[in-house]
Amino acid sequence: MWYKKIVYLFLFLVIFCLPSYALDWKTLHKKAAYTRLDQVVIQVKRNPTDSKNLYLLGLAYLNANEPDKAEVIFKELSATYPEMFEAQWGLSEAASRRGDLAGSEKILVEIVNRHPEFTPAQISLAYIKFNQKNYDKTLEIVTAILNQGKNAVGEDAYRRAYLLFVATRGMIINRNGPIVKFIYSEDVTLGFASARSYMPKSAQVYFGIGVFLLMSPPAAGGNLERAHDYLLAAINIDPKSSDSYARLAQIYKILGSQSGFQKYLNKALKIDPQNQTALDIKNKISHFTCITG
Repeated sequence: MWYKKIVYLFLFLVIFCLPSYALDWKTLHKKAAYTRLDQVVIQVKRNPTDSKNLYLLGLAYLNANEPDKAEVIFKELSATYPEMFEAQWGLSEAASRRGDLAGSEKILVEIVNRHPEFTPAQISLAYIKFNQKNYDKTLEIVTAILNQGKNAVGEDAYRRAYLLFVATRGMIINRNGPIVKFIYSEDVTLGFASARSYMPKSAQVYFGIGVFLLMSPPAAGGNLERAHDYLLAAINIDPKSSDSYARLAQIYKILGSQSGFQKYLNKALKIDPQNQTALDIKNKISHFTCITG
């Protein structure tokens, strides 16, 4: 029959002619955490049409704090594979890192509603809520992720959720009085130590510990010298960590070193002129109030 020929032709086009993809995002996100950018670039040059290599390159650019380059990659993937929601997440992440939180959030909400199993979108949404100081919503999101377990959500997603959970607990503690800080500070410190145990070379871990030591009073474990060392360690792993430079600037301001303050503040703003932490510290309106000094 004639209609059968049309059906067969349609199936042929779908199977053999239209671009398709199958991403193992858990594996790719884990791989991106350990792969250097130059290595991924070489892989893409060898096979510039491979969707997995391109997606990995987009992740590598995000990890290198180059959202504009990441956006180019994810736009290409989205144009070639319109159904690739992972690429849409990449675009939202690039937008968020450029300061467009509203635009990023709109994309993320749609992805989370349609693909609740895609943990990176949930974590990105949690980071936006954290930046909006909505710590209760942040905890709600990351707690749901952690309750699924590392095997279910992937090692990289679990690590990011764990660190954000601890950082959020730290911020909630920081809003309360010294007694609350003292009682709960041990939980936060142990949380960072646990994260560090299975991700010893993570700039995020060193940064998180450094900020906690910077924010906490001495009775709760606060220590400017140790905070300084951890933030330097974060920069050694990730030289483009503008947040780490901003926090070092904050330490030097507490110590009364104007030259050190300007040096690290300028480095933070050179890497990311829209870095909110650096701008808040510069304008003396930071809600990450340091009380160690």
